[in-house]
Amino acid sequence: MPGGSRLPIPPTPSKTKRNLSPRRRREKHMRPLEIETIVVGGGISGLACAFRLHERHKPFLLLEAAERVGGVIESEPHDDFLVEKGPNSVLAAPELLEMSRKLELKPLLAPERMPRFIYHDGRLKPLPMGPIAFLNSSLFTWRGKLRLLQEPFVPPRTDPEEESVASFFTRRFGPESVERAVGPFVSGIFAGDPERLSVGAAFPRLVELERKYGSVLKGFLHSARERRKNTTKEPPEHSTVADRKRHRRICSFPGGLSTLTTALHKHLAPSIRLGTPVIAIRKDGEQYLLRTREGAFLARNVVLATPAGTSARLTEELDPALSRLLHEIPYSPLVVVATGFSHEDVPLSLEGFGFLVSRWQEMRILGTIWSSSLFPIHAPTGYHLLTTFIGGFCDPQIVGFSDEAILSLLERDFERILGIHLPPRFHTIKRHSAAIPHYSLGHVARVAAIEKHLSTLPRLLLIGNYLQGVSVGDCIRRAFETADRL
Repeated sequence: MPGGSRLPIPPTPSKTKRNLSPRRRREKHMRPLEIETIVVGGGISGLACAFRLHERHKPFLLLEAAERVGGVIESEPHDDFLVEKGPNSVLAAPELLEMSRKLELKPLLAPERMPRFIYHDGRLKPLPMGPIAFLNSSLFTWRGKLRLLQEPFVPPRTDPEEESVASFFTRRFGPESVERAVGPFVSGIFAGDPERLSVGAAFPRLVELERKYGSVLKGFLHSARERRKNTTKEPPEHSTVADRKRHRRICSFPGGLSTLTTALHKHLAPSIRLGTPVIAIRKDGEQYLLRTREGAFLARNVVLATPAGTSARLTEELDPALSRLLHEIPYSPLVVVATGFSHEDVPLSLEGFGFLVSRWQEMRILGTIWSSSLFPIHAPTGYHLLTTFIGGFCDPQIVGFSDEAILSLLERDFERILGIHLPPRFHTIKRHSAAIPHYSLGHVARVAAIEKHLSTLPRLLLIGNYLQGVSVGDCIRRAFETADRL
């Protein structure tokens, strides 16, 4: 009932009624609440979709199973440090800037062009950010540099079969590109395995450049010329010159990324129900009937903004084959460790974004973000805040290690890489059993098959980082596009 009151239970129910749970008895007598659009899931994808619907004056209800919004985005103060237990930053893309303006939030921008490092051959080496830096780089041998510069003369691939990231970059740029740059980069972005990650799913633009221009480098040069030609065109709607300069900048907020999700919750609160997991979804004529512990809902449109496994469970009754496809999407497990060190504890300056580790270096950590270098206000004066990622698709068992074992291997690797001989002044450990979707070989075909099945279920839409783009920015952009379709 709308007021939450219970219907009286007959004193002598039949056997069928006696076996019904109190929840099922309430549902049996309650008329489903009808909503134009229901968004299932209150992570960044669901919140961004709901925000866009709200801005377009379209009625909706967002149902979130947990008692908080944000999903894997979780910022937590620890003494005078600000710890991110999930994503650490996001690109200041137009959609993010639009939400920030409407929510009266001021993004915290990281410094421009911060150097990034790769740990290789026993030391940190800068990742070259331009042609001159590449030629002078100690990261690649001269043989490796010459092989990379031969890329425009490598014939394009004609085999239609899906190709791995390692195969694509080895074929086009040589094996050093994978060992010393692409492999660590894949670990940092996807916590993935370049041998099993699909290049068509993870880096679709590179595949398209090869197809269109016969060369990735030729494609980049042509794209740069096109961008220069378009600089005099009208700016996008609601975009300022300052915004356009910020679009490629990394940003957060003074209170961390949870500032954004908390503000979205406050902005949309009347249309959000926390602690309301959806149990099942089925068709009801031209609408969808969603069953929860709090009652049933009828919706013309349903947006599933949940992880692939949850979406698989919720679509099982609607389309078992679609459910199986979603179940097939694997995730990389990850352990996120935040540590604090005084400046005196660290012999290096730590001026930069952080470092990634080549998996051939016999290290367990994937990489470390120098969080206090990006956002100094997230650490007290005189201290470094480091965020380290351990595990991934190639090392999944680490999520089961004890805190002591995780901290021990972290201290060992920090001693080798950063020369730190002392334990951290503080640490937090967050385990994610399913952190980042792994776009394994076959992902492109799987997504195409998912879209084909969805075409038979009108107005049921899926969004999330398991389809096309794992970053927070990708999720927000896709959520906006989805809301605009409704």
